[in-house]
Amino acid sequence: MLPDDVLVGLDRLGWAGSHDEVSVAFQDDPDRVRGWLKYWLGRASIVSNAAGAFCKAIRSGRYPPGKQRRYRAYAGVERFLPEAEPAQPDPALSEAGERWQAVLAELQLQMSRDTFDTWLRPTRVLGYSDDTLYVAVENEWIKEWLENQLLATIRRTVTGVVGETAKGWARALG
Repeated sequence: MLPDDVLVGLDRLGWAGSHDEVSVAFQDDPDRVRGWLKYWLGRASIVSNAAGAFCKAIRSGRYPPGKQRRYRAYAGVERFLPEAEPAQPDPALSEAGERWQAVLAELQLQMSRDTFDTWLRPTRVLGYSDDTLYVAVENEWIKEWLENQLLATIRRTVTGVVGETAKGWARALG
């Protein structure tokens, strides 16, 4: 049985399915489930399917952005430990920054940690206009690599998360 706060959160996300999968995940690690629930509730207004994104996040076994995968055994019980500081500070709470953070969270679920950390984590949003999400990368070489290797995945994810077709996306700053 799920606690009331989780049930209310699922309802706010628009969860229409069974609670069985969430119950199992909650029994395994309640902090992870609550973390993802809080994360996607905060982005529900800019994500077209927050309940689906929450479901993918729970199935992935990963933790929400800003959380570590490290555990500390305390009296035989494993406890989730938040990071002292996030790996990368969140951009300003602008609409473009929120959209890019939602896209990054979804992309993180679609690829290996090494690929995400190397190529996408260092990116930052510059702005959003005319159906184009402008993202800064460190240099032209990284921009070219992303365009050749991940652009289709990034565009598909932007379309799925934001609900609009992505026309353009990157600018090298280095």
